[in-house]
Amino acid sequence: MKIIQWEDTCYPESLKEIESPPSTLYCLGNTKLLNSPNLAIVGSRKASEYGKRQAYQFAQVLAKSGMTIVSGMALGIDTQAHLGALKVKQKTIAVLGSGFHHIYPPENETLFCEILEKDGLILSEYEPNQMVKSSHFPARNRIISGLSKGVLVVEAAYRSGSSITAQYAKQQKRKLYAIPSNIGNKNGVGTARLIRQGAKIVISPQDILEDFDDLCKNNPIKWSREKKEPINPIPRKRNVPEAYQTIYQLLEKENNTLDGLAMRLELSVSEISATLILMEIEGYIQKNRQGEYQIQDGS
Repeated sequence: MKIIQWEDTCYPESLKEIESPPSTLYCLGNTKLLNSPNLAIVGSRKASEYGKRQAYQFAQVLAKSGMTIVSGMALGIDTQAHLGALKVKQKTIAVLGSGFHHIYPPENETLFCEILEKDGLILSEYEPNQMVKSSHFPARNRIISGLSKGVLVVEAAYRSGSSITAQYAKQQKRKLYAIPSNIGNKNGVGTARLIRQGAKIVISPQDILEDFDDLCKNNPIKWSREKKEPINPIPRKRNVPEAYQTIYQLLEKENNTLDGLAMRLELSVSEISATLILMEIEGYIQKNRQGEYQIQDGS
């Protein structure tokens, strides 16, 4: 465990900018991530399957593009955000509302260990023996947003912990993003309010990445603007993962646009856009000059 005090040179500059910065950070893992290009993904603990899927897929693409995913290791959206980053072998930061000896929720003890095993970072402003208290979590949220360049809210009820994180993001002048959701679901109300109050509506990770061209080492937006291949392109593969099979098989028959694929699959654009970007990053598909997706040559 490493203890970082406010006056230490390794204390993150981003936290020094916020109101009431933690005086002490208790850290397990890779403390270099404190000053990496971080993006927070937060949302409801009782998330829908749609919300979980969006958090997981957005985290994959954003992490693969060079952002370190920050979240609170809660159930639901937080868990999926961490898992999405880990799935693509990227690093993630979990900010706890308790001490390390009292992992909460206990269901995420395995996730806690996996984050550390894969060179991620877990931190808390509370001493290791500090037990869980409900009052810790709203305070913890200022650190999640404070460490990050921006905050993506996937699903959130009105006056939820995620809405509190969003308010901190506004106060801290961080970029705020929200994925549209079903307003008939209480977890869609919070994101709808955030969008109405000025959060940038996002339907694909590209909507976020375009704000961070200079920070993302593998930003697909930057590649397309420069009309260059990535410096180290991922080798083309013949074995297509099951999650990509349906889209891949459609594109084997004919090229198609994002809207066209969504119509064929009877899904919304937001439901497939993250998958398409991930397939593009991993070398399975590419966009042609007509803006259509096609099978990447040699895949």
